[in-house]
Order: sequence, then C-alpha cells, then structure tokens
Amino acid sequence: MSETFPSTARLPLKECGRLNLEMLVKNELNILSLPLLFCCIFSTLIYCHIPINSPPSHRQQEGIEPLWEDPANEQGGKWVLTLRDEAILDKIWEELLLAMIGGVIESSHAVNGAVVSRRKKGDRVALWTSKKSAKINLDICVDLLRVLAIACDVTTDDLPDFVHQLAEGHGGLSLEYMYHRDSLRSGTSYQNSGHIRLQDNCQSLVAKVLKKLT
Repeated sequence: MSETFPSTARLPLKECGRLNLEMLVKNELNILSLPLLFCCIFSTLIYCHIPINSPPSHRQQEGIEPLWEDPANEQGGKWVLTLRDEAILDKIWEELLLAMIGGVIESSHAVNGAVVSRRKKGDRVALWTSKKSAKINLDICVDLLRVLAIACDVTTDDLPDFVHQLAEGHGGLSLEYMYHRDSLRSGTSYQNSGHIRLQDNCQSLVAKVLKKLT
C-alpha cells in the first residue's frame, strides 16, 4: 500500500487538540510532550517565503563561514538541488532546516550548513558537507531524499520514479554533488561538474529511504 512520508513538524489541527491551554497552565506536560508542543505551535505558522532575486540565505554551523575556503568547508562539497517550481521551494527549505535542527540527518556531524537562492533562471538549495567521502555523502543523501519526498508530497510508490527524475534532471528537478575545490578553481558556485552520480546509486538509495519508514 502506498504511503506518504510523514512531515517533520506540521500536524493537522485536530492532532494539536491533544495539547490544550489547561495542560500548559497546570504544567502537566512531560518531556515527551515537548516535540508535540513544538509541532502544534509550528503548525499554526505560515510557510516562509523567499523573494525572487533576494540574496542567498545561509544557515551554517556555529564557527563556520559560508565560504568555500573556510577550513571546515574546503575539503568538502555540497549536494545541489536545482528546481524550476517556485511553489515547492519554500516548503523544501523549511523541511530541510527542520531536518537539520531536529537531527533527522543521521550524519549531521558532516553537515556544515545549507544555502537557498531564488533566481529567474532556476532556484537552488545546497546542503554543504565537510568531506568528499562518497559513503558519507550518500548516507546524507538518503536523509535529504526523505526531506525532498516530504516537501514534494511523494508517496512510497512514487519514490523510485522521483529519485530517477532527480538523477536524470527531468521535470525541472536535479540533484548532484559538487566539490568546493572546483568552485575555488572556477570562481562559480554551480557551474561545475558533479562528482557523485545518483544514476549509479538510485536503487540502493530508494531501498535505504524506504527502510527508514519501517
């Protein structure tokens, strides 16, 4: 049976009814209720909106500059999502930030930050990592694919086609891994060759994403 991937934070309002003002006043919430409380409050907020041609928005780990030459970045690279559907960019950015904050990305020790930019020719979201290791970055890609599936309302049945779409760059969506050292040489962020091919790993990536649901 096809399932949708559970959202990281937003809940139907009926779920939020499990927490009420009386519980808050009486201090009857235990530590297990805190994530639910966060989700309930967060679910009342509107989605963030990134204006077109606004400066890139960076969210970096403390002490790390959003620069290719920063010592924490120079030996790593970035997963780059390119898309031409502005309707889902805001949701992807929100889900990615929540995943980083909430520890959804298991190899978070190797994640240095994220960047989003909205442009007329196409939008990009980049997840910066500290190492070029294919194994580490493919592990990170598994969690990134789960985030993208949530944001794009992809079902489990549709996941294989979705990953192939990202790998081939069809439908205005593509995902590839680029090295920061190539950006240092070329002076450009995204006009460089990808070094980790999703085409070679689609089947195993889909299996790992689905396994996390069980």
